[in-house]
Amino acid sequence: MNNLLKLSAYCTYFISMLLIPSICHADLTGKDLLEDCQVNLHLAQIHSTAAITVKEAFQEGACTGYIKGFDDMEIIYASIIAGPSANEKDIKKYSLYCLPKGTTNVQMAKVIVNYLLKHPEVLSNSADLSVAKALRTAYPCTD
Repeated sequence: MNNLLKLSAYCTYFISMLLIPSICHADLTGKDLLEDCQVNLHLAQIHSTAAITVKEAFQEGACTGYIKGFDDMEIIYASIIAGPSANEKDIKKYSLYCLPKGTTNVQMAKVIVNYLLKHPEVLSNSADLSVAKALRTAYPCTD
């Protein structure tokens, strides 16, 4: 019975990971996120805010916020499913991806931008699916 409960919780987690960001950002497509994150990466590369426009500042924040929010929710969902007494190894079992310690938002943005550029067929899809696939491909969990 305990395994059935865990499987049910895992399925609920996975479905909610796909649906909740879609509900909150129903109109954010992979193309939108790609544009925002390309600006983010450009600004990170030049290390200057002197000539930044309001639109660029918004795009930089939108990319960073979306990625950070997605990552935070993934950790929360995996922690809930793993249970209150779970350690890091237990939580990892339920994670969609496993970031190396010290991974920055800029590094995750590069992974997502590269994924979206290599998979133009997903640009019209909801951004959350592409983020999940990109991070899972780049940062698989290993035992």
